[in-house]
Amino acid sequence: MKICLVALNYCPEPTGIAPYTTTLARELQQSGHAVRVVTSYPHYPQWKVYEGYRGLASQEFDEGVSVKRLRTIVPRKPRLITRMLMELLFGCRVSLASELRDSDVVVVVSPALASLLACAIRGRLFARSTPMIAWVQDFYGLGLREVGLSRSSRLQKAVAAVESRTLRRMTAVVAIHDSFKTHLTSELDVDDARVTVIKNWTHVRGPSSALDVSRYRSARGWRDDDLVVLHAGNMGKKQDLLNVVNAAASAQNKQLDKLKFVFVGDGSERSHVEAAAGELSNIEFHDPVPTSEFPTLLASADVLLLNEASGLKGMAVPSKLTSYFFAGRPIVAATSADTPAAEEIARSSAGIRVDPANPDELVRIINELAASSDLRSALGDAGKDYFRSELSQDSAITRFRTVIHSVAGSGSYRSESIVLGSPS
Repeated sequence: MKICLVALNYCPEPTGIAPYTTTLARELQQSGHAVRVVTSYPHYPQWKVYEGYRGLASQEFDEGVSVKRLRTIVPRKPRLITRMLMELLFGCRVSLASELRDSDVVVVVSPALASLLACAIRGRLFARSTPMIAWVQDFYGLGLREVGLSRSSRLQKAVAAVESRTLRRMTAVVAIHDSFKTHLTSELDVDDARVTVIKNWTHVRGPSSALDVSRYRSARGWRDDDLVVLHAGNMGKKQDLLNVVNAAASAQNKQLDKLKFVFVGDGSERSHVEAAAGELSNIEFHDPVPTSEFPTLLASADVLLLNEASGLKGMAVPSKLTSYFFAGRPIVAATSADTPAAEEIARSSAGIRVDPANPDELVRIINELAASSDLRSALGDAGKDYFRSELSQDSAITRFRTVIHSVAGSGSYRSESIVLGSPS
């Protein structure tokens, strides 16, 4: 089967959506399909096109997957409007891609609303009935609300209407969380039977031995009695990492000398966060690590930190959570009670939620964990159990194959038809 996968993000981007897109493409290719990816030049999380990528378009192969890259504008300081402009240009270029013309199935990753719309319009203009699957990782309408626009604003209404109309044209819709399915069906009027939930899996592979962890901590300069609180991943507006800087300052003022706050990653706000940290001695910053090193990094931490901006409601499930569960370390999540992240923490029993933008409470909870190795172990074990039961890659890929085979065979889709163990 010829499968076209359209996505803004693909390897070598190490975090965010790219690892999921990449894994799906490679797994489908390895199972005998001819997979072609249409994507942009790699730019995340630095929001700068990676070195070595030039020209308006390029062609490469990734483990047998044909990858066409199309240049689009990349805003150095991403804001919602500039991101939409970036995705609009990408969508216009996607609409001309020959890969859409002769595929048996097209899978479009959203965000990239313009790409979804371009694929839908192209199919309508050329009277083609190629089945299309939307893989929803985020919502634009909710994003506009979170930057202060009300439901009644003209822009919010217009974007929500386009989002709804476009998604309703898809043959099938894959949502990454139950709350996403609720939003799709109740607010965007997508037929419930055409929506299935396939949660993001962890792309981290390989356990780390106690010896690996000991050596890694030593190489990083972390003492055995340090309580390392690690935030791994993007450093952007959504993460509001100034809250963590304020927590580190509070811990230092309270002479909680064993607490060490570590940031590993990059993003549009990194320089601002580093400047705010100033001369704090209990906080450090590191560039993203290679994929092969990531499991040992996570295992070497004592506490894994998720921090979200206040008011972030239902917009996205942080991709770092799946890796955190896999690592078997306790999670502290500074996030509002009604977010998908909070729901995952409660469902997994793998961590403790605190209100966002409350650095003193964040320090209090971390200090409680520092005082109880039994509690840390219990939370970490719960995370590993949750990963094994809910977030395995094999299960997710099998479900994806089933959706793809269903729409390719019939041109339609009903989510209750999914049966695990369908053909690859």
